[in-house]
Amino acid sequence: MDTTRPVTRSPVALARKAVEVAARKLPAYSARCSRRDFTQHQLFALMVLGTFLKLDHRALVAVVKDWSDVREAIGLTKVPHHTTLYKAQQRLLKKVCSTPCSTASLMTRPGADWSGPRKRSASTRPAWRRAIGRPITPTGPGKNATACVAGRS
Repeated sequence: MDTTRPVTRSPVALARKAVEVAARKLPAYSARCSRRDFTQHQLFALMVLGTFLKLDHRALVAVVKDWSDVREAIGLTKVPHHTTLYKAQQRLLKKVCSTPCSTASLMTRPGADWSGPRKRSASTRPAWRRAIGRPITPTGPGKNATACVAGRS
């Protein structure tokens, strides 16, 4: 089988396959006392679908609300909130990163060149915030303005 060609171009088929793979590798729930609204298999399939469609969590929730075929393929009776997807992503990434295998090998397809993590800029804050420190609110400098002016913070 050629590994460079995508397995499917159908998002619904991809969602079904992602649920199937997750059911083999993940427990249904992350903890014994989980709320049991969504299984980890369903959340994993949604994250795979979001990556496939290049959507963030909010946009993915909006798409899944409108797309009954995907909800049916994944087995969703209701659509999760975007924070549910975010927290599940963080939890699953923590599990993946704690395994002894290389994270780089999990994130790339076979034969792809992985150059390592991208370098971040020195500061991710906007330039105007770096220049003045804290932003001044439109109503005034704030309740601790005297402490800041006097050199105490």
